[in-house]
Amino acid sequence: MFERTFSSSACDKKQREIEDKLYYEDVFALIEVKRVASASEQASAFEQLVRYTREIYDKQHNRRFAWGLTICGFDMRICIFGANYILASDKFDLKTYDGKEQFIRLLVYWSFCEEHRLGYDPSIRRLKDLGCWEIDVPKLDESESTPSLKKSADFETFYSNTVIVSADRQFGRLTR
Repeated sequence: MFERTFSSSACDKKQREIEDKLYYEDVFALIEVKRVASASEQASAFEQLVRYTREIYDKQHNRRFAWGLTICGFDMRICIFGANYILASDKFDLKTYDGKEQFIRLLVYWSFCEEHRLGYDPSIRRLKDLGCWEIDVPKLDESESTPSLKKSADFETFYSNTVIVSADRQFGRLTR
C-alpha cells in the first residue's frame, strides 16, 4: 500500500513537471484574473504576470516579447513584457460597450496576426523532432564590421541543442 501511494505521488509530481514545461513552451500570452478591482489586487496580478513571463522566456528562447492581460473585477489591462521593459495599457472597463469591444478586438487580433507580432523571433526556430534550435544569422561582408540587415542579406544557419544562459540566470539591468 505504501509503495503504491509513494509511486503514485512520484508519478503525479513528474507529470506536473512535464505539463508545466509543455505549457510554457506553447503559451503565447498570459492572463491573471482577480475577483476584486483594488489597487493591491492589480499589483498582485501584475507581479504574478512578471513571474509567469520569466517562465515563458526560460522555455521559449525565440521570444522577443510576451503578451499579458490582467483582469481585476471588470478592469482589464494589456501588457507587453520585453527583455528590458514592461508596457501596460490604461484600464478598460469590461462592463462598458467600449471595453467589451476592445477585448474582442484583442482576441481577434491575436487570432489572425503573424507570429512575430505575437512576440516570436522569426530567425530562431525550435525543431522539436531534432530536439534543437535553428538560428539564422546575417553573414558579415568582408568590408562590414556589423551584419547587414537588408532583406537580401545572406544568412548563415546554426543549430544548437544547448542553452548557454536562460532567463532564470539573468538578473539586473537590461535583462528579463
